[in-house]
Amino acid sequence: MRKIKIGDKEFTLKYSMRATLQNDCIKMITKVLVESDSDATKAGDIAEMTADVIPTVIESWYAGLIEAHGMHRYGDGSVPDKETANDLLFQLIEENTDAEDTLYGDYFGVLQVIIECMNDDGFFKKIGLERIFTTQTETTAEVTPKAKRGRPKKETTENGEK
Repeated sequence: MRKIKIGDKEFTLKYSMRATLQNDCIKMITKVLVESDSDATKAGDIAEMTADVIPTVIESWYAGLIEAHGMHRYGDGSVPDKETANDLLFQLIEENTDAEDTLYGDYFGVLQVIIECMNDDGFFKKIGLERIFTTQTETTAEVTPKAKRGRPKKETTENGEK
C-alpha cells in the first residue's frame, strides 16, 4: 500500500482482492513482467515494450485505486471510474515531471512503484503469478544440463605422492 499526494489530496494505492478482479490489469502487467524478464535488445522490442507500458500503468493504476477510492461500500467514491483515475495519473506525472527525487515523473517510474506495491500487497501471490514464476524457475533448473565435470583429480598425499 502506498499513500500518494496528488494536488492537495492524498490517495491510497493498494492491490487487494478488488484489484484481482481487473482482468485487463492482470493481462497487461503479466505481459510487461514477462517481456522485461527477457532480453529486449532490438529497437523494435524496446519500442513495443515502451508502448505497452503506458496502457499497463493506466490499467494497473486504476486497479490500485479502487479499494480505497472506488464506488463500493468500503470506498470513498472519489475515483468512480477509469477516466477519473486517468486524470489523477496524468496530474501526478505532470506535477512530478521535473522532480529529480521521485519516481512519479514518468510512466516507467510509476510502473516501478506499482510493481513494488503489488509485490508488497501480495497481489502476485493472490493471482497465482508468483506460483507460476516459481514453478517455471524450478522446471528450468531441472531441465538445464549440468556443467561438464571432466575427470576427477587423483588425490595426493601431504608429500605429493599419488
